[in-house]
Amino acid sequence: MPDIFIAENKKEGASQISQDLPKEEVSQEEFSNHSRHIFSAFSLYPRGVSFETQEEGEKIILMLRRHPIVNVKWIVITILLLGVPTLLNDLGIFSSLPSPSGFSLFVTLVTYLVAMTYAIEGFLGWYYDIYFVTTLRIVDINFYNMISKKVADAEVSKIQNTSYTTHGFLGAVFNYGNVFIQTAAKIPEFKFTSIPNPDKVAKILDDFMVKFQA
Repeated sequence: MPDIFIAENKKEGASQISQDLPKEEVSQEEFSNHSRHIFSAFSLYPRGVSFETQEEGEKIILMLRRHPIVNVKWIVITILLLGVPTLLNDLGIFSSLPSPSGFSLFVTLVTYLVAMTYAIEGFLGWYYDIYFVTTLRIVDINFYNMISKKVADAEVSKIQNTSYTTHGFLGAVFNYGNVFIQTAAKIPEFKFTSIPNPDKVAKILDDFMVKFQA
């Protein structure tokens, strides 16, 4: 499992940079409905959370995941897969096989294995795909599998422009969408995909831009 929540590789001097910023960068009163629990998709000043490249004195302001509604797809598919053996039995496919036959048991076990593997992969993909906004930078962690991930970051001082979009009925009802961040860093654009409260996230990043351009 990737050690996303373990802080290491800390560098000297970052503490002083962080101390130069206001202690309360974002007013918590603006986010009265936010949650700090470990499964939250929008966590302001999360407690007990760190990531492996976090530097000394670097404070996490936001921890973001895709909105939980995106999990509906893999949950529904998992339920449908689990129902395949019952459907085959109801259609009489299993009973039409010569008896005794281990084919029905084999198909059932394989289907359940595929369904559980798909469900675990879907959950881990959601849980470990994380976006961080810290006092020093933005961090995009993409989880691919149990042993592979990609981490990209950019200093908040290099943010040049932010914008956000919401699409469709679900996006409007559940208030989630994409945030696009243009930077002067090595990676010119970051995209926070399907996150809750995209307007508020964009506002936080805009406030950083004002701070560093002042």
